Amino acid sequence: MELKHYFPRKRWMYISVFLLCSVAGIAGAEAANRYWIGSRTGSTQYENTINWSATQNGAGGVSIPGADDITIFTYNLSGSALTTVQLRSNRSVSGIILNQVWTGSLLLGTGSITVGTGGVRMGSGRIIGGTGSLAIAGVFTQTGGIVRTGNNPMTISGSVAITGSMAKFTSTGTIVLDGTTQVLNTGNRPLTNLTIQSTTSTTLASDQSVTGTLQVATGATLALSSYTMYATGTTIINYGTITEGTGRIEHSASNVLITDASYAENNSLVVGDVYLTVTDSDENINGTTQDTIAVTVTLSNGDSETVTLTETNKTSGIFRGSIPATSSIDYVASDGYLEVTGTSTMTLSYTDAQDGETATDTGTFTITSSASSSSSSTAAGAGGGRRGSGGGSAVAATAKLATPSTSVQGTVSAPVTSPVPQLTPKQAQLRRQERLQSAKEMKARAAARAELRRSRMKK
Repeated sequence: MELKHYFPRKRWMYISVFLLCSVAGIAGAEAANRYWIGSRTGSTQYENTINWSATQNGAGGVSIPGADDITIFTYNLSGSALTTVQLRSNRSVSGIILNQVWTGSLLLGTGSITVGTGGVRMGSGRIIGGTGSLAIAGVFTQTGGIVRTGNNPMTISGSVAITGSMAKFTSTGTIVLDGTTQVLNTGNRPLTNLTIQSTTSTTLASDQSVTGTLQVATGATLALSSYTMYATGTTIINYGTITEGTGRIEHSASNVLITDASYAENNSLVVGDVYLTVTDSDENINGTTQDTIAVTVTLSNGDSETVTLTETNKTSGIFRGSIPATSSIDYVASDGYLEVTGTSTMTLSYTDAQDGETATDTGTFTITSSASSSSSSTAAGAGGGRRGSGGGSAVAATAKLATPSTSVQGTVSAPVTSPVPQLTPKQAQLRRQERLQSAKEMKARAAARAELRRSRMKK
């Protein structure tokens, strides 16, 4: 039985028109290829329709690429691969392809391009940044050609793969990775600034150099895997998480110092707490909590103590702590106290747990029965930070350790001039037992903190 028996004539006509419009709409929404062919009139303007064809080397005059179109750069109209394309407006396309035989240049100029999930595939040619920006929702793949970004950010939401000796990539602005799970492989082509905003993680698939600023945003994770992030002299800002794996960050510690109570380089040391500070921004591994590092303090008389320094806030990369110093006729190593038995050289040593680079600060303590002046000087030294980073600082401090005296905020009052009291053997034994117990408790707390940090890094 025919359908028209069930529908009035006018209703059938409306349905027919609706179906035809729907089919036309679907066809119009399909993505199309747009080929750059050059211009009969010599125009290099991206916005000129005469420069675009629906087929490779076909006739120009079709619409310029839209948000659903793949933009393809191959030959211009004369068959030559050499041409310049100038963009002067903001445009959106589905994807961009610069094939391996196109040697022209896409000049962004004052225009910006937003590329959809089709991404960018580049085998030759040039993309030259201007005052506009380039945002890519898909993958960026480059096996040849030259990219020079401008000062504005280049934002990529997919993975990045820049491979092959013919691929040149120069970034003077900021590369922003803002996708979900991304992989970064530039073959260690240097980036000026790199910002990780991936909602899940960005994982290195090659070594990477950053010369300006490396930033990990809140909620983001940078996973080094087995690769090295070269960041010597780089500003590192971590609000998220850096997972080192078997990789490492090469970065110089800027300060390793014995200080006074205000954490300024010490000019005077007295019996009491000795303050220590290390500045090493790559040890800010977890930007959501205060990290810790371990340093070693040794005396030339044989005493050696491990001190845990705690980051001043969640993201500072500045670690501080202290250890008490006492005068004694004997010492017990690893009891949580520096026991000075006479003139003795004190050495503060910091070793980066990941790559073994070290930095030191030294001072000389002298037990006297009266006050003595002291001085300190700073000298450059090797080490500090990540492996191969070099730099760092070493402080040579000479100090007289006086007997106990009252002090306020690091200002030492007139010391007591009476002789230093000596402990009886029994008193010394009791003190050693008390300090050993205290040292065991301190080690247990340090081990618990280290285990907590390892568990957080695994997550």
